[in-house]
Amino acid sequence: MVFKKKPHFGIITLFLSLLLCLIVFWGCGKDSVVEPRDYNDYLTIGLFLPYSGDCGAYGSFEKKAVELALKQVNAAGGILGQETQLVFRDTKTDPDYAEAIAREIIEDYSVVAVLGAEASEVSEAILNVTNDNNVIQLSGTSTDPSLINQDVTGNFFRTIPSDYYQGEVMAIKAHNLGYDTASVVYINNSYGSNLTARFVDRYRYRGGHILETIPLNSGQNSYINQIHSLLNHRTDTTQIHHIDTTWQDESTFVADTYYVADSAFFAVPKLIVLIAYPQTGATFLRDWIATGYNTQWMFSDALKAIELIENVGASHLEGAIGLSPFQGGTNYERFKDAFEAEYNIDPREHRGLENWYDAMMLLALAIEKAGSLNPDAIKDSMLSISRPPGTVVNFDQYQYGLEVIQTDSLNINYEGASGSVDFDQTGEITSRYEVWRIQGGRMVHDHFIEP
Repeated sequence: MVFKKKPHFGIITLFLSLLLCLIVFWGCGKDSVVEPRDYNDYLTIGLFLPYSGDCGAYGSFEKKAVELALKQVNAAGGILGQETQLVFRDTKTDPDYAEAIAREIIEDYSVVAVLGAEASEVSEAILNVTNDNNVIQLSGTSTDPSLINQDVTGNFFRTIPSDYYQGEVMAIKAHNLGYDTASVVYINNSYGSNLTARFVDRYRYRGGHILETIPLNSGQNSYINQIHSLLNHRTDTTQIHHIDTTWQDESTFVADTYYVADSAFFAVPKLIVLIAYPQTGATFLRDWIATGYNTQWMFSDALKAIELIENVGASHLEGAIGLSPFQGGTNYERFKDAFEAEYNIDPREHRGLENWYDAMMLLALAIEKAGSLNPDAIKDSMLSISRPPGTVVNFDQYQYGLEVIQTDSLNINYEGASGSVDFDQTGEITSRYEVWRIQGGRMVHDHFIEP
């Protein structure tokens, strides 16, 4: 008789359990997904930010800013007396993917509102879902002016000014630097094309001429062909014949054309405006550096990330300048101290963290002011808690804001980490801009410009 040894099911079960844990650990990035607890016991807010893709450099820091605000909110008793939680998803900086996960989260988790997203085209995709479901949406960094036009319900707000103003201040700075010609390289989406159009319009208004406008498609391994196009424009030292700029469609731009009176030659633009995200921007800049040519760089707000310097090299970017919305002031310094104390990270190395903090705080105060989760009531309250006249509530004064609302039913004038956040009827704000420069491997403050 042959006896077969029975398998030891306890060991097999333990092995499979450990294997499953390892698969889950390796398969999911840290904090890339945050599942809510029982949402019947909590107020749940959707949070959509990039941990990967072209804007992946920003997401983890922006999430920390939101969590800092939420920590202060919950320490004061939450929203409407309920502890509040986030359900988070990585957008991958992909509009189609973001729209799909937003629909899943909004419809499956009964979220009160949505904070998102980073890139404008991703916010636009999520706005399709929030419009369909009548859900409030706030962004701390999406700047494309067309977002407001897409907001058919009036439920979209942003705590950062639109690129209508950024294009203006970039043109002012280029003019003040004394450059009468410039080329523009831009990410080929709504953020890039619309900011380019605004800059070109205002730069020409001040007498500047555009040599080339070169679009970059996100995700390419090399942009050497675009660099060849950038360099191979025709220049004339004696006479310039100007053809008016026109837009053929949303993504195709016809630049000023320059003819040569005597002979054409390979010319390097003296000023290049780069409007891009950190991943695409770094790839393009590395290809440019390989050519050996020098120029003056002007970066848009979306390139203010320390990862850009790390991925390109500090010595190659020394002297580059950039512009970002930034108010500064006492409330920002208090936010900076609180952020550093909580995370041991300097928030100045990324733009917009204070704007995301304010987005969470404004949402909480608006719901409290509304006294309900009705989206229309919250929308109306956004205006009454964000601008004069009203009792001033500063950074880290959520508890005081509750007392003002609950005791006197007064309006609040929230003065946040990003400064005044005075929403107009369309959910827009204005701000001054900071000119920063890259010096010694850091992005340091230079001066302010008013739009």
